[in-house]
Amino acid sequence: MATNITPSTIAGRMKLFCAAVLMLFAATLVVGQTEAESRKLVLGSVYRIAKNLIEVKQEEGDIAIVHVTPATTYVNSSTQAPAKLKDISPGDQIVIKVVVKNAVDTADQVKFVPALGKMLGARLPKFNTQAPRRKRMSTKLRTQFLAAILALSTIAVTAIAPSTAIAHGDKKHVIGTLEKVTPDSVTVKTADGKSVEVKLIATTMYVSREGKASKFTDLAVGERVVIHATPTGDTLSADEVKFSPPGAPAASANPKP
Repeated sequence: MATNITPSTIAGRMKLFCAAVLMLFAATLVVGQTEAESRKLVLGSVYRIAKNLIEVKQEEGDIAIVHVTPATTYVNSSTQAPAKLKDISPGDQIVIKVVVKNAVDTADQVKFVPALGKMLGARLPKFNTQAPRRKRMSTKLRTQFLAAILALSTIAVTAIAPSTAIAHGDKKHVIGTLEKVTPDSVTVKTADGKSVEVKLIATTMYVSREGKASKFTDLAVGERVVIHATPTGDTLSADEVKFSPPGAPAASANPKP
């Protein structure tokens, strides 16, 4: 039996077709929005390492979860040598460049400085106790000798403490919290309690936590900063000042330690 196609039938089918096209277009817009991405910095000390993520304890006490991928790069800032995820340990100081996409924080680049204990452990000498023909050092003298070595190592490591100024070729990184801001300089209080002054020059660039270009007037006491500086004698001149407001969240998840 032949089916009669009337004008009302054709109009109904056209309405269904247009509705389907509009739904497909709306779905495309939603996908485009979920794929939008932004960038930020995560600063602090390593709390825990897993197979595909790093948990960072920030200055305000929050735990930031950052995922890592095969494309993530690692740099040991104490030696400026390329590194791997397995080289990072809990307690290390860390700065992570993060890409935020679909509410997931993914590490683009990870820079870290080994914890003080790990750096000291690499410097302690090994004693040869298998020398039967020589008189072994007494326990008391050996203890005093180790104490002297440890004291000297502590002084040496303190001089290059990661929270004060991390060497980066002929540059230095100063990490901490702004405690003073003037038109000519800023003073940064580092994690070890030291105050480091960095001069501001005409070519100094300012970058917000989101990676956007900013200006000097956006700086405020209490903000957390990472400053790339050029040393000239005993003076540090800022090439770039990256800053974020105090207490700004660095990850979408916030597990309790």
